[in-house]
Amino acid sequence: MGLNNQVAREYNVKKFTIYSNKGGKSCDVNRGFVNLHYYESILENYVKATAIIADTGYSVDKDGKLVSLIEGLDLCGAEKVELKLEDGYGNILDFSNEKCLYIGRIRNKMEHTQNMVFVVDLVTKEFFTNELVETRVDGHFEGKISTSVARILTDFLNTEKDLSIEVTDNEYNFNGHTEKPFYKCTWLGKRSIPVGGRDKSAGFLFFENYDGFHFKSIEKLLDENRGYKKYIYTNTTELPAGYNGKVLEATPTINIDVQQKMMIGAYGSEVRRYNFFSTEYEERKLESEREGADGVNLAGTNLPCLPDDLFGKPTRIISKMQPIGVMQKIDKENSKKKDYDVNEITAQAASRYNQLFTIILNITIAGDLSHRAGNLIYCDFPELSSDKTQVVSGKNSGLYMISNLVQFFDAREGAFTKLTLVRDSYGRKPYKR
Repeated sequence: MGLNNQVAREYNVKKFTIYSNKGGKSCDVNRGFVNLHYYESILENYVKATAIIADTGYSVDKDGKLVSLIEGLDLCGAEKVELKLEDGYGNILDFSNEKCLYIGRIRNKMEHTQNMVFVVDLVTKEFFTNELVETRVDGHFEGKISTSVARILTDFLNTEKDLSIEVTDNEYNFNGHTEKPFYKCTWLGKRSIPVGGRDKSAGFLFFENYDGFHFKSIEKLLDENRGYKKYIYTNTTELPAGYNGKVLEATPTINIDVQQKMMIGAYGSEVRRYNFFSTEYEERKLESEREGADGVNLAGTNLPCLPDDLFGKPTRIISKMQPIGVMQKIDKENSKKKDYDVNEITAQAASRYNQLFTIILNITIAGDLSHRAGNLIYCDFPELSSDKTQVVSGKNSGLYMISNLVQFFDAREGAFTKLTLVRDSYGRKPYKR
């Protein structure tokens, strides 16, 4: 990678131990890994890691002789792995106890006469329990969606990890249909409205990071993270005052495809809804705001929009049958009630999800284990201009959300944090401490 940064080289893999499922054996592979990647994403229901391990065959005692790791521990998958990582700032990720990882896959084994190189993919315990028949979601659920999500994670998935669940504004009754917990929580996210967000915003994200499971709206994620770290991208070696670190590499993803955004309804949709109970047909136009709306938090200052002759004209048709009385308690009165309002949820959620990924940016910084997927980060980038004095870009700089995160540890090059940053709008808001 060629990024010379002292902090990046001051990392420490304090523990990397694999435990056999047979006989209670274990092996410390701390000095045997080539590199290690730890992943988080707001679009993933679980965290994961991948390690490349070089095995010389002198790893585990078996019948009085030292043999390879795979043979000595009789690795066949689902073995427990304890991992403890430390960066140059003293931040620690400790994957032990309820946070310990498990081997999900062993692949790409290359065996020679004197050594073996292979890859292990590590996943969480919940990744496996999510597949069990006994953890499938069944029964009838009523009340706020946020309450139902908490129940699914504790009573069905049986997780002991911390839960950070935002209270939803709307209630929704539904049946489990013996579906997997991760799927059901993600499915419920598309039907959730944040408090104060009716007719303005809908759609929650369900994901896991190091701190636990999260079920939150985009508005909440963009509002709750004060004290986020601040970085700058410059061509100098010095770090200006007021910044936590430097962006070592930055790769903007420029992908402005107007037709694609029109197809997914990012600028506006038309909802066509039919109520089979009352035999009523309704059409409603939903369009995005030019500068944002009350109750909608933006990372920047203004949303991208179409020119005046196109703005306000829907580009996507969403046809839905209005659910009536399907998930209500069975009686005459409830049979006439809506299960949820298609207008205020379906189109709003589709638009908000797509808005979040309007701008995508990939950056690399010195290894910092304090960052989490779903958290905010503030980045300043230089403005490209003819001015000899370099100034901060007022369009591309500012607040971003961490969509994907990779903590990269390499035995030779050091530790780096690779972040995929996204935001829904342009413009640089003031930094909030």
